[in-house]
Amino acid sequence: MKTLFGLLLVMLLARPAGATRALPVSLESLTRTAQLIVDGDAQRGQSFRIDGRIFTRVEVRVRGVWKGDERPASVSIVLRGGVVDGVGQRVDGEAVLEEGDHAVLFLRYDEDLAGYRPVALEQGAFRVRASDDGRSARLDAINLPSFERRVRGLVRAP
Repeated sequence: MKTLFGLLLVMLLARPAGATRALPVSLESLTRTAQLIVDGDAQRGQSFRIDGRIFTRVEVRVRGVWKGDERPASVSIVLRGGVVDGVGQRVDGEAVLEEGDHAVLFLRYDEDLAGYRPVALEQGAFRVRASDDGRSARLDAINLPSFERRVRGLVRAP
């Protein structure tokens, strides 16, 4: 009985561990670090496991390329976390892209995962939304053209 009480006490007092710590990254740094910057729409994702960790691959239909030599119709984005066989894994600070999301993504290619990863976790993924849709996002659609001009200016800067 004491063991059961002790276990219950530990479970009640335990707090989730938030291990991800990300320092704020400037737009200039995101732009400089990214190999590819795209404006696009997330398609349906597919989760998979590698060495016990869960990842989700999301195809993004590209609306425009703001930085990079390639002009792909879509890019494969790999995010940490997802659900495989009923088991879910979430990574604090990781970008989240759901089907239908419009986003501006600052990306670097990851050879091991055969896909692009957002620079500086969620800081490299600016979700775009209409001003009145009520979803959380980092960028209102009305501000997208001025944001694009600013980023393109940084791409051209020495």
